[in-house]
Formats: sequence, C-alpha cells, structure tokens
Amino acid sequence: MYVRLCKMPFSVEDRSAIKVLRQDKQYVAETLLKMFPNKNWTLGGLKTLLRKIDATDSIKRRSGSVGRVRFAFLM
Repeated sequence: MYVRLCKMPFSVEDRSAIKVLRQDKQYVAETLLKMFPNKNWTLGGLKTLLRKIDATDSIKRRSGSVGRVRFAFLM
C-alpha cells in the first residue's frame, strides 16, 4: 500500500522559530530539517523561507501579495 506524506506549510510559530535560529545561530536549511524531522518540511520550502528572512528580516507576507486571483466568467 502506498502512503503519501503530506508536506505542511509553515505555521506562524514555525516561522518565528526558524527566524530566531537563522539570525542567532546561522542555521542552514539542512540543519533545521535534521532538528525537526517530524515537521514534514521540504528543503526547497525552507531555503525559500531562509532567503526571504535574510533579505527582509521578516516572516510576514509582502504587502500586495494576495495569492491567486480568481475570475468569474459571465456568459
């Protein structure tokens, strides 16, 4: 039987902890994956988040980013 592992997005608490560990101890993505194996994070997701933390010193979304825009087509 095939069991698919579900990769979860980062919670606010996770992002805060990652930010503190990155800024205080300079942890890299591989180290964080080894520290928290039960979180089911992806390496690419962590690298993206760390790049964002390094560039902006913030874990919040950019202003103006609303996600996917949905259009209603009227006929």
